Amino acid sequence: MKLMHQYIAVDKVNIHYVETGHMSETKPLSTMVFLHGFPEYWGSWQKQLDYFSAHYHVIAPDLPGY
Repeated sequence: MKLMHQYIAVDKVNIHYVETGHMSETKPLSTMVFLHGFPEYWGSWQKQLDYFSAHYHVIAPDLPGY
């Protein structure tokens, strides 16, 4: 599994997230989003990202303040 680290600006705040999995340009695939709680970060989902990336496009953001 190759994780792609990305950033997106939301209300002038840069949000870091990782994504991986099957991404198709010809047909949309289902996406799973993994949200962590306190005091975790995206890495809390690493095993789940690895498992589900075989069949889904998976995203795990670092929520603001973490």
